[in-house]
Amino acid sequence: MADLFCRVSAEGRIGPEAVVNVFWYREPSLVGDWLLSDLVAVRTAFAEQIAPALADVMHVSYNMNLVKVSGWKATGFVSDVPPQQIDVDIDGAATGVLNGNGQCAIVGAGLGVLTSLVTTPGRIARAYWAIGPVIEGSVNPDGTFDPGVYSAWPDMLSALHADLTLIAVPFAFPIKVSQTSGGAQTDRVTAWRDCEDAFTRPYASFRRSRMNRK
Repeated sequence: MADLFCRVSAEGRIGPEAVVNVFWYREPSLVGDWLLSDLVAVRTAFAEQIAPALADVMHVSYNMNLVKVSGWKATGFVSDVPPQQIDVDIDGAATGVLNGNGQCAIVGAGLGVLTSLVTTPGRIARAYWAIGPVIEGSVNPDGTFDPGVYSAWPDMLSALHADLTLIAVPFAFPIKVSQTSGGAQTDRVTAWRDCEDAFTRPYASFRRSRMNRK
């Protein structure tokens, strides 16, 4: 049995600013490429099971409008099945004044063992998600982030490393990946590690995760 891979993009806006959060999953499979129905199942499951928890910690001016899923084969190369997307309409729920400087909370990923698809894969020493921009009052004068201002923060952390429950196959498992980048046809997953936990790092940051922006 091999693993197939997929990248889920949760796309939305806060006013004129586009906000794209990216998540990766793997699906154990007996075949080398995705079935269209399985990509559709991942798309729907994410929109129903994960997206609402993410939106709950976003400012009320945020609206998630699209969930898009792209597949990768068991060999790590881009799937022959075209990306699937679904329109959504999920508003943010966090009240308060939006932090005008655009800082994000940094959520680290607790990672499992490294699995390589090539002889010399890229390293995945650390990984994180950038969540935000965060509201004023959540960042202290010394730059530390206080997740306690968000009642929904624990549920969001759980969602980041939660398995997707599907119908056609039992689960899709959250991962972080290492990739080579050479255009749409040669972009390849070279290694992956399971996301086994999610934890809030002490300091807010202006950084945007490469995983969030890809």
